[in-house]
Amino acid sequence: MNGYRSETVLHSLEKKEIFVSSGSACSKGVQSGVLRAYGIPDAQADCALRVSFSEESTAGDIEALLVALDEAKRTLIHK
Repeated sequence: MNGYRSETVLHSLEKKEIFVSSGSACSKGVQSGVLRAYGIPDAQADCALRVSFSEESTAGDIEALLVALDEAKRTLIHK
């Protein structure tokens, strides 16, 4: 969510038992090389979330994520 720190959004989603990650899987603690390779500025990359799906994910799971992201966007402080 551009303009919102990924860690802040991540914790907001955790409260709703929706678990995502910030950045890429291989970039623990450092800026994602993948996002950098795509030319994403560091400030925007700091807002990135990684969402994983499986064959067990449902349309309801995706809808819950979208609703929770919308709520986070309305309630969190824009950086």
